[in-house]
Amino acid sequence: MVAELACPLYVEQRMARTSASQKSQRAAAVHDFVPFLVRRLLGWRIGPRGVLLARTNSTGVITVVHRQRDGCTGDTIDRRIAQLRPNGCSYSLFWKKGNGRWTAYYDGHGDPFVGSLAECLSEISRDPFNCYWS
Repeated sequence: MVAELACPLYVEQRMARTSASQKSQRAAAVHDFVPFLVRRLLGWRIGPRGVLLARTNSTGVITVVHRQRDGCTGDTIDRRIAQLRPNGCSYSLFWKKGNGRWTAYYDGHGDPFVGSLAECLSEISRDPFNCYWS
């Protein structure tokens, strides 16, 4: 019975050390969360028609993509909806024009829209100027 008490009930386990810094680990955790946040905040816009994806490149630019199947040919189509470009601690919002170029999104006062990730996604969801969901 004494041997049972000597056995620890809790054994501390540490995560293996990696070469990545805490800042890059934090950035990786945020970018892993972005697709979930995009689907959560913008999913009501597409309903059952396709899926929403969030692509992130190495510079931190987030592109929101609506993937759906074409009704006539059955091919999968990726429609890029919006881009969020890092601007210090916030993001600048961009929309895709008909000519295929990304253009800065302006708020109601004529200033470029700059905000947090959640503010940018809620502005895309609101879409008062019909730039994203027209």
